[in-house]
Amino acid sequence: MKVIVFPFDNYVRPLIEYEKLWHFEICGLISPMGFGINNMRMYENDKKYIIKSEMSEDNMAEMEALLVVESYHFVKFELILEQINLAAKNGKNIVLARKIDKNEYSEVLDICEKSNVKLIEMPIESFKWEKNISGLQNINVPVIAIIENGVRCNAFEIEMQIISVLLKENYKVSLISSRQFGNTENIHAFPGFMNGNGLNESEKIICYNQYLKYIEENEKPEVIVVGIPGELLPLTKQKPGNFGIIAYEILNAVDPDFTILSLYKDEYKEEYFEEMNNLLHYRYNVDADCFYLCNCSIDRFSINSVLPIKYLEHKNEEIEAQCIQYVHRVYCKNTYLDMTDFLIETLTGYNEIQIF
Repeated sequence: MKVIVFPFDNYVRPLIEYEKLWHFEICGLISPMGFGINNMRMYENDKKYIIKSEMSEDNMAEMEALLVVESYHFVKFELILEQINLAAKNGKNIVLARKIDKNEYSEVLDICEKSNVKLIEMPIESFKWEKNISGLQNINVPVIAIIENGVRCNAFEIEMQIISVLLKENYKVSLISSRQFGNTENIHAFPGFMNGNGLNESEKIICYNQYLKYIEENEKPEVIVVGIPGELLPLTKQKPGNFGIIAYEILNAVDPDFTILSLYKDEYKEEYFEEMNNLLHYRYNVDADCFYLCNCSIDRFSINSVLPIKYLEHKNEEIEAQCIQYVHRVYCKNTYLDMTDFLIETLTGYNEIQIF
């Protein structure tokens, strides 16, 4: 399906790079003027994109649907509705991969019905929790866990990197993403029940375990990749995040066979990796098999500000030069193929795992 992405920023950049996993062909990127990235050029998969502020006639001629996505930046619903209305009036379907409330959904549905176009919703969860099951079930295939040390630590990108390599190696893979963006073949959005108020914390652990079992039994994967969003620790008292609650819940629901901890770009000493591994071991009962440095760092001057935290972007080459200096296994975007080689080698070495 040929789609235009709106509103585009770095939140969905991995989607552009790994568009084939989602069965999309992305033919344009639209970003509101306030994002500050209009007219910038971006190169992915041997294609050049120019980020525009509105859809052109050429876009309309080429696209089949408007893909409405989440973003780091705030966007007024009126602006989203304006783009949906424009696409629908030109006979283009709407793919909804963004959380909206019931009233907003009704407005979008009304536009689609009046224009006689399809509203395609993502994510859609078919799993239903069985409340009569109270214990945890064994997951009998290897589970790879990607843990973020904080927001914008590239867990979603790492998930895409890993499953793209495993699929090329002809392994059957299922993914439960760290993003509420899905679903497609063997890729599942982060389940809504983990963020909702319908279950207490103990029930969420059991429910997530059942969700894994449901995927194991229905898709029969050789390996399951699990993305875990949110901070491991509060950043400050003023900006604590989710206190590592989601990580605690998921890592009680499953015992990973291979764990990757993604960290912000910073000047770390070797001792830091030991400290983070101790944190994982004693608080979450897992050990990091390797670390990953993302392209993002925190602007320290914004940490104690009343304004939102600011993040800085770094070049791949800068991150790679830092990673190769460490004794610990530390990878980055430029070396993720080495990371997946190590992953496969590690799982192959486990006597109880026969699939690799």
